[in-house]
Amino acid sequence: MNEDDMQDHFQGINRGDIVLGRKAKAPFTPDNDSVYIMVTKEKIIIRRIKLSGNEILLIPDNPAYRTFAISPDAILEAWKVAGYFSHRTGPPALVSERLMDLENRMEKLAKKLERIEKKKGD
Repeated sequence: MNEDDMQDHFQGINRGDIVLGRKAKAPFTPDNDSVYIMVTKEKIIIRRIKLSGNEILLIPDNPAYRTFAISPDAILEAWKVAGYFSHRTGPPALVSERLMDLENRMEKLAKKLERIEKKKGD
C-alpha cells in the first residue's frame, strides 16, 4: 500500500501494509461497502466500493481523500481484499479509547440503575 487513503487515525490499511485479495470473477459484480484492489490501465487502486447506477464509487476510509467514480469497463482486474499484514503496532486509536470509556460508563450506570430498581421493589 503506497497511499494513506484507506486509513483513518492509523486504523485500517496503512502505507507500507501488505494487502491480500481474492480475484473477482468476470463479469465484475462487487459487493457494496467491501474493499477491493482494482487494476486499471493507469494505476492500482484500493478503495471501498459502492455501486451508483452505471458507475462504481471508490470511497476512501480517510476523509482527507476524495470519493470518485469509475466505469466498470475501466477495471482490468479486481481483487476483493481478504486481509492485510500491518507493520503498525502502536497504541489503540482515540476512538477505541473513547469507546472503551463509554462502555465502562454504561456498565456503571446499568449497575446503579439495577440498585435503584431493587430499592424501589423493597
